[in-house]
Amino acid sequence: MPEHAAVLAADLPMKIALSVAILTSGWVTLQTVVFLLNLFAERGARYRFLKKGIPVVRITTWAVLAYIIVRWIFAPNRETFFAVLTASGVAIGF
Repeated sequence: MPEHAAVLAADLPMKIALSVAILTSGWVTLQTVVFLLNLFAERGARYRFLKKGIPVVRITTWAVLAYIIVRWIFAPNRETFFAVLTASGVAIGF
């Protein structure tokens, strides 16, 4: 096994642990935000529009968390990152 591959294999458990920690903290934050949006939406008719924003908040939060994990923790090179991003966009489009 090349030396570079051994270093990557040694860092993998730490990267996985960081990914799980980021996902867990993101989930807790998301649940808190959704709870607060529901709370404000139930306070009066003036704030009912907040309930319609919950799906947008969920999708945006998960997309940002996925970006953070892929870009900063696993740190693929630019070409690989854009290739995966493009393939994901095509898959979601279909």
